[in-house]
Amino acid sequence: MSAGAAGALGPTPFAEMTAAQIEASFSARLYPRIFPVHAALPALRARGAGSVIMVTTDAARHPTPGEAIIGATGAAANCDPALDLTAPNAGALLSAYERSRSDADRAALPLRPDMRLALFRVRPLTSAALRVVMAETGTKRLQTAFVVACHEYTDGKGQTHKAADHGGLATHGKVVFADDEWLDFLTLELGLGSKAIAEVGSFAIQRAEAGAAATAPFGLPLGLMLPR
Repeated sequence: MSAGAAGALGPTPFAEMTAAQIEASFSARLYPRIFPVHAALPALRARGAGSVIMVTTDAARHPTPGEAIIGATGAAANCDPALDLTAPNAGALLSAYERSRSDADRAALPLRPDMRLALFRVRPLTSAALRVVMAETGTKRLQTAFVVACHEYTDGKGQTHKAADHGGLATHGKVVFADDEWLDFLTLELGLGSKAIAEVGSFAIQRAEAGAAATAPFGLPLGLMLPR
């Protein structure tokens, strides 16, 4: 587990920071996260397996006043490790996929050797589905959004899992729900974690509330449509 470290300078508006403060803040918050991972690589390779957990910040997902650098370093540590950001035109290829969400642009994303993307397929919430989801609160709202919007997940090995095969689907009124067994399968058997479920649910709600046109420029939901 790698969590980074607090910088000497706390939250400060970006415009008020000096160049030296920007550089120092970035270094203090990014390198303490990635150096332990680098140090652990020989042991992970010798073992033949392992997991790296990056502890970052909500400022990497949500604009927060005074936390431009804090959020930027958190986002830098959030990237899907399957993506090869050193590849030529990696930024342009990612941007193209963010805009189009097409299978062709996803297939063009640069990946590291022997790695694949893991993908959630998220259906748009209808007006009826959104009313059902918003009637819930807290964690239950996000879980409900997930079981309504996401009925298919492809893991990093390329195997596709469907809600229909894990508890099935049920229709209530005009809304189709996956069974709670689907959540249990993803979290307990595949080990996705409740945070992934919550973020996919949150994305489904935000897209329904804002509309597809509003979210089109930001169509790659921060690592969890392409989860670790």
